[in-house]
Order: sequence, then structure tokens, then C-alpha cells
Amino acid sequence: EGFIDVNTDRIKIERVRRIKVLTEAGIEEVGEQAIVFDPEYDKIKDFEAHTIMPDGKKLKVKDDAVFERVSGDYKEQVFSFPQVSAGCIVEFKYTNISKRFRRLSPWYFQGRLYTLTSKIAVRLEYGFDYNASFRNVPRQFQQPEKKNQVNINDPSNPMAELVTYTWTLSNIPPIKSEPYMAAENDYRATLRFQIVSWQNEYNFMSFVTTWEELGGELLNSLDEYMSKKDEVAKLTREITAGLTSPKEQSRALYKYVASQFE
Repeated sequence: EGFIDVNTDRIKIERVRRIKVLTEAGIEEVGEQAIVFDPEYDKIKDFEAHTIMPDGKKLKVKDDAVFERVSGDYKEQVFSFPQVSAGCIVEFKYTNISKRFRRLSPWYFQGRLYTLTSKIAVRLEYGFDYNASFRNVPRQFQQPEKKNQVNINDPSNPMAELVTYTWTLSNIPPIKSEPYMAAENDYRATLRFQIVSWQNEYNFMSFVTTWEELGGELLNSLDEYMSKKDEVAKLTREITAGLTSPKEQSRALYKYVASQFE
């Protein structure tokens, strides 16, 4: 369950995830979890995590079971739950205070585990316009529930209300990686929520990334790999060693990439 509160100063993202461990095999699947964030724009706070035993006792995740690791341009806050066993529940929650108005992370309704319910709500201050795009979400679930409420921070202006949009999916089967499958996230039921603009009587601000900006970001992300062209050429020669025809070489390269890269 997620809640995104948007105003002109920041984006506050609250998330709660609860997982029931049904079998011994499920212990390894859920025993370790990670929160991915952009250290340049995001600040993780109010983190809580615990294991709920079958008798209701809660075992808190201790500080020494939490650590950070680098994942490309992002970081991950990784943590392990104590005494996970079949029949228990693991639960964690956190708040992300973010400045990423242009690049909100997608909301994946669907994951590698069966999902009983996945719900995301977005509350916008007066003046914000948004766009929502979906992947693998049935059309009848794409229209959000809409709730209007008075903005208590500006009671003098009846037009400055807060609007909350909520999307909910239930009973979602898991996504499992399969041979020759493209990017796994492309197959998930996903909401991509984009803040388009904000305006009032005197100001206007656009948050949409232009094609030129997007191209620059893509080139920057590829630089790490493009600068290693000599290493790629060396690896290519090793993979195709002893093969003479282009067809055999192509097959060998394809097989290597398909089997070695997740």
C-alpha cells in the first residue's frame, strides 16, 4: 500500500508492505528485502520493520541487520527479518521525502509473489495536473477513485482543495522469469504516474522531460558501458573463439547474453 502526497515543496511517499510466509520455501523469498532510492533526490525516514510470529509476537529488525549498497545510480537499503518461519508475517514501512518531481518511480502492482491487494493513492494540491499510463492493467481498473477534501492549510480559499486519486488491484498472480523473456518489469501490471505541471494565478511550472533531456539521461547511463568497449571486444573474441561463420558467431553471442545476464 502506497500513499503519495504532492505539494510544491516536496513529494512525500509512504509505503507499507506486508507478506505472509506460507511455506518453508517462502522463507528464502522474503527473508531479505530492499528499498531502492536515489541519494541525490530522496531521503528515507521513519523506517520500521518486524516479523510477526504466529502467536502475534513482534520481532523488530535490529540496526545491525540493515545496510546500504550501491546499485548503479541508485542506492538500496537492505534489511533481513529475524526468525522467519512458515506461518509468520513480515512487514515493513517507510517514508521517502523526495524532490523527484520529474521522475516518480513506477508503482508495480505485480511482483514475484502472489499479491492479495495492491493499492496506490496520490494526493495533489490545487494547481497540479497529472498523467497516468498503465501496462498490463485491465481497462476497468484504470479509472481511479476520486476524493475531494478541504485543504486545512488554506481554508480561506475554497478552490484550493486537495484531490486524492486511488487505484487498487486484487488477487494478482506472480510474475516469474522465463527463458527468452525480455525485461521482467515490462510484463508486470504497472502504473506510471507523471506530474505534468503546476500553476496558480501568477506562476506556471512544467515537469515534463523533453526528448532532448531524455536523450541526455540515456547517454549518461550508457557511458559506463560504452567506455568499456575494449573489454566488450575482448569478451566477444573469447565467446566466438574457433567459430568461423557469422551465423555461428551470432548464435554463440546470443546464447551467452541470454544465459549470463538476468
